[in-house]
Amino acid sequence: MRQLLLLLALLDTVPAAAQLSKKPWMLTVDERIALRTDPELAQERVRRCVHRQTSNAAMPNVGPDADAFDGKSHPELFLPCDVFAQFADFAFRDARSEQAACRALSPDVKRLGLPADFFGRLRLISTVYLSDRSSERQVRNSLSKLSGRPRQRAEELLALKRTDLCRSRAEALANARSAFGHERFDQFLYEVMAVNMFTVTDRLPDPGLLRQLESGCSKPVPEFPDSR
Repeated sequence: MRQLLLLLALLDTVPAAAQLSKKPWMLTVDERIALRTDPELAQERVRRCVHRQTSNAAMPNVGPDADAFDGKSHPELFLPCDVFAQFADFAFRDARSEQAACRALSPDVKRLGLPADFFGRLRLISTVYLSDRSSERQVRNSLSKLSGRPRQRAEELLALKRTDLCRSRAEALANARSAFGHERFDQFLYEVMAVNMFTVTDRLPDPGLLRQLESGCSKPVPEFPDSR
């Protein structure tokens, strides 16, 4: 699957989330997956993306793709695990990124009634996930330097790391919801992070795979889209 998931500073699009009967953070996983994997809805999203592409230089080139959408128009299509992973990568890659995220997002933290020590507590909650993420990234980055049997072993190790990462991500998300309130934390994710995400894919994802990724991968999965 060719999938691009980017954080964009600005996207000149008109939000369509207001058309939903529910707020973007309140949809169930099944509702998100149904919307995400409907081929007719996906093709309509692609048509709109191509139309916007001519007037927005920030949009990536869209060809004969199966789906294309951004978080300003369709934040509800991103799974909570996707948004959480993007936020963790953005805020906790290193000490400098955490300081920058804290400065930039403190007004949103306060606006949504999250505690003043939100970032510190969330980093501690996410400790295992962040460790798994770093380990998975190291193995993945080593592949280009390997060949033959060493590369095969590294690929096998990477599959295990991805399953560990999927599981620890789901656990960190669940613990964050418990610590900060399910609805409030999800509102933060969708209002602050999802609106700055974009995805393009050349085929629609398998509903079963999406459920596996969101639930924590009780068994190995063939793909892990946000592991890059």
